[in-house]
Amino acid sequence: MCRREVERPDELSNLALKQLHLMIDITVARNIRSKFRPPEPSVRIELALRWMAQNLAAPNPISALCEYLQISPATVVRMFQTCHGEPPAMYHQRLKMTKAQELLKTGRLSVKDISRSLGYKHPNDFSRSFRQFVGTRPKDVSNNTNRRDHSRQRQ
Repeated sequence: MCRREVERPDELSNLALKQLHLMIDITVARNIRSKFRPPEPSVRIELALRWMAQNLAAPNPISALCEYLQISPATVVRMFQTCHGEPPAMYHQRLKMTKAQELLKTGRLSVKDISRSLGYKHPNDFSRSFRQFVGTRPKDVSNNTNRRDHSRQRQ
């Protein structure tokens, strides 16, 4: 349309070009605004859950999650309370301990290696957290698995 106005100018061409310019500006502004619209709450929680599962070793997961989602800590807490009935830090801890149990049951990694992979600086910190969360020591989980494996091999 702009090309037509320029190729065949008349007394209204200037006005038509201004109108077309305004329409282009409006279209661009709408596109920009729609790109920065925050995602729906269900999409946000799904992004949060996926991020947490992929970042179990994050040193300060809640602030990093807030930065990733571009929302405030209060909003993240509210979102988790509504969807999961617990704060995000507790949810993240539950994910860590579930992963720790899985890794311990395989028997392939030591407690020290597992603690490092989950972001703990010291294996004792991991053991203490694991015991508080699961109710038993990490060694007991890995030893029970190893004993069962050895008894199966003998049979």
